[in-house]
Amino acid sequence: MRDFAPRLAALPGQTLIADIVGMRAEGARPIFGRHLLQGKLIADYRHSGDGPYFVSTQAGTFRPEAVEPGNCDVEVFRPQLEAAQVRAVPGERFRTSENAVDHTSAALIVSVGRGIKEKEDIGIVEEVREAPGAEIGGVPADLR
Repeated sequence: MRDFAPRLAALPGQTLIADIVGMRAEGARPIFGRHLLQGKLIADYRHSGDGPYFVSTQAGTFRPEAVEPGNCDVEVFRPQLEAAQVRAVPGERFRTSENAVDHTSAALIVSVGRGIKEKEDIGIVEEVREAPGAEIGGVPADLR
């Protein structure tokens, strides 16, 4: 949806409101609710122009069984596409590193980020890494 919906909305000069989590009518105009600030707020959005309106929903926002018969028109649309019409080319599949370590069973995980400040301070992390129960590469420090 995120790949083609903005382009589809732009063709007739409209805007896409993505990932709505609700909607209501205010007069004859629809108001769409969308999460902000990682779901802490729901903002109201409305199109400034006339329709058509382009919106996408977050999965599970509307349940099919909640639609009352006669409340809305349902139109089944099955596009007929030929492979030659598809211009998007998928990239290489994501591969995990062969040297990846499974940290799910580690009692202690030591990580260094920008908070370490100076390269000389890494020695402090080395001390913590050697603590009993810490794991590096899945091997407990006391078994290396």
